[in-house]
Amino acid sequence: MAKQIFSRVSVIGLGGIWSYFWKAACRTITFTKNAPHSVSLVDGDQFSFSNLERQDMTEEDEAKMKAYVYKERIDRGFPRLKATMVPEFVTKKNIGKIIQPNTIVPFLVDNHKTRKLVSEYVRENARKLKNVAVITAANDEFTANAHLHLVLGGKEITSAMDKCHPEIDKPADKNPGDLTCEERARLPGGGQTSNANMWAASLAHNYLWELLKGGNSNPKSIDPRIIAKSESFFDSRHLLVDTTSRAL
Repeated sequence: MAKQIFSRVSVIGLGGIWSYFWKAACRTITFTKNAPHSVSLVDGDQFSFSNLERQDMTEEDEAKMKAYVYKERIDRGFPRLKATMVPEFVTKKNIGKIIQPNTIVPFLVDNHKTRKLVSEYVRENARKLKNVAVITAANDEFTANAHLHLVLGGKEITSAMDKCHPEIDKPADKNPGDLTCEERARLPGGGQTSNANMWAASLAHNYLWELLKGGNSNPKSIDPRIIAKSESFFDSRHLLVDTTSRAL
């Protein structure tokens, strides 16, 4: 097998965006030549009835850990793909185990504090991590976006989310890993809708597909257009998709 630029896929956040992302992503990872063919599922949350409106769950999933449920689904639906679980929220204590060298990180949380943590960790450890692609997806009621923070050969190629969005640079919320179960249960859904979740998932999957489709064996095989268009946006009120560069 040819040498891989990215040898791991670690998904952080198995909520609304993941509901629309996971099947397409699993097919891409499973059937793309020289892709990692394994995925780590990272989320410390459980399903609740409040998720039914916008997440891929049934009433029977109530109170089950999302990581366990999705591992079972992947094992059943994509037997060629090895799925492992990390039923934890990302914190300063465990981030080094979750984001390792040569990793693609579909980053699908709805928490600015966690986005800030991941942005800083990747930026400060770029040389050690060598090759990392953090694909952040976000949305609200009407809009969705995806952002690619790319590190190749130990060098940042595009900017992290916190350098592009003030609300992430100075987050007003808390990391869910620092909250009690009662506090997490009271967290709002952020006004998310199924439509916006679906668009965010599609934009994020486009980056994943572009990173892997070239064979994942040579940095030159990565399409330069995803660097020139390293953040993408959708607004359902205008049926508009737009892009911008976050290249350094």
